[in-house]
Amino acid sequence: MIIRIFIYDDSAERRDSLKALLMFNDNYKVVGEAINCSHVLKDIETFYPDLVLMDINMPEVDGIQGLKLIKM
Repeated sequence: MIIRIFIYDDSAERRDSLKALLMFNDNYKVVGEAINCSHVLKDIETFYPDLVLMDINMPEVDGIQGLKLIKM
């Protein structure tokens, strides 16, 4: 079973590091990434991730606000 992952982080280096690490496991597939959670609902509806990795401190819409949007 492939686990589809979406990454939210304002650091390109951290996103790239996470993607590189996740590529070592054939069961993980990074389906998308974003620098903040401003489009979190559209991203969820478009990419259907099984798992979301989210930074808490990001500009505009942070991880806490993003989580609240998802729970609505």
